[in-house]
Amino acid sequence: TTASASIAASFAGLAAVSVSFGGAVSRNVMNNTVEAYLADYESVTVAEDGVVNVKATENALAETTAWAASAAVAIAGKFSLALSGAGAEANNVVDNVVQAYIDNVTMTTSRSSSASSTEGDVNVLAVNNLGLRAESGAIAAAVNGALAGGSGAIGASIARNYVGRGFNVDLITNDERDRIDGDSSLGGDDSGGIDNEEEIQAVLDIAEVDGHHNTAQAYIRNSDLTVGGDLTVQADLAQVAQTKAYAGSLAVAISIGGAVAAAGSESTTKFSSKSEALVINSTLDVAGDVTVLSTSDSLIDGADAVGASLGGGLVGISVGVAYIVVDITNDVDAGIRNEAVNN
Repeated sequence: TTASASIAASFAGLAAVSVSFGGAVSRNVMNNTVEAYLADYESVTVAEDGVVNVKATENALAETTAWAASAAVAIAGKFSLALSGAGAEANNVVDNVVQAYIDNVTMTTSRSSSASSTEGDVNVLAVNNLGLRAESGAIAAAVNGALAGGSGAIGASIARNYVGRGFNVDLITNDERDRIDGDSSLGGDDSGGIDNEEEIQAVLDIAEVDGHHNTAQAYIRNSDLTVGGDLTVQADLAQVAQTKAYAGSLAVAISIGGAVAAAGSESTTKFSSKSEALVINSTLDVAGDVTVLSTSDSLIDGADAVGASLGGGLVGISVGVAYIVVDITNDVDAGIRNEAVNN
């Protein structure tokens, strides 16, 4: 939370000028990574009726508030000028990654005839919960008194919640590219580069899993699993945002002159997140049920923008503007690709 206040006053016999400006900026940037995984095990045999749970959970909350106030007063006998401005900005920027995965693993679980319904299960679960609140306010006032003169006041307020920015193929490491190039099951031809259609698609598949920001990702990749119970691969994404911006201005001219007041506010909420549950390039032999599920839940709990202004004098002009943007472009994906499944 940030706040600022500014006051300027000028009193003179002949002429007076008073200028006041106040500003406040508050910003939260969140780039968390939460992982739970089993990776690079050639042979894993789980004890009879044992359960394998691979779960990653993120519960994130970001709140930011910015307020600014400004006042200017100018009083003189013949001429006076009062100018006041206030601006406030509150931003939340979030790119969290929550991953639960089994990668390059050969594993066997089993369920005895007398076991309960959960024994021998394999569960891969990713949960990404996010709550955001951004609030800003700006108030400006200007008053002048003289035989002639003027006053001007402007207030501006911005509140923004930005979530996610899309995956980036460039995040794939050189080691991962070399592995693809040398893996014939992925279309690799060991030519020293990613230079054919199958290899390119393999890179894109991995980028789709590994590179998307603000993501809940649950996946099984390049693995051979024999499951005596049920298999569940599930990603859950939930995000709630509240965005509020307020701006006000007051200009008064007690003179032969004019008063101009302007106020503007912007409230912006943008979600660009991904919930993804995938099985890629894997062999599955499952005795029970196979569930690959991806969910996404987005809620705008409040998106408010208020701009109010008042100008008074021999000539009075006031302008108020309020602007609200809500943009939700989430991606939800669940699938089983390039694999053999027996259940």
